[in-house]
Amino acid sequence: MGAVVWMVQLSKLPPLAAARSEDMIDAAHGGGPGRLTRRRVARTLLAARNGRHPDTVQLKRTLEGGLVPALDTDGHISISERHGWIAAAHARQPIGVDIERAGEAQTAELDAVAPSSPELDFGLRWAALEAFSKLLGQGLTPELERTKLAFEAPDRLVASLEDRKGQLSFRRIGELFAAAALDLK
Repeated sequence: MGAVVWMVQLSKLPPLAAARSEDMIDAAHGGGPGRLTRRRVARTLLAARNGRHPDTVQLKRTLEGGLVPALDTDGHISISERHGWIAAAHARQPIGVDIERAGEAQTAELDAVAPSSPELDFGLRWAALEAFSKLLGQGLTPELERTKLAFEAPDRLVASLEDRKGQLSFRRIGELFAAAALDLK
């Protein structure tokens, strides 16, 4: 089973009938309704990909706060929620996903992590770096400034940082870029 990325406008999601108690407890720790939405989307995606009912899918948080399946056999997930959209990715190996607005202004703070590049829109650069950092499980750290991004195909980039490599597929949807990263080791 290959990787899949599912992206939907938050306004298109059906209303939540009732939240599970574990989801309400998680949401109470910060993030509120957005956390509930991310949990519901993760549970739905994992259930569909693993042939189970969503009520049987258990989720947990990493020490860094990331949402992950409680069972290793369920594979890996990554979720991004921005600008009224949510993207969820699932694969058997580690995966990262992010959504960013195209053409967002470059700032000195962001330039330190995502240096300007004439061939890459800033929104795409940022989405690619964020997805790659999620793949690596390290978040946006200063060492990401050494990440090299290069086109492999019109809709694919390769990210490399020291001995780590990731393949990034991306799509532009209106004013947004969505990027998903898979490990190439």
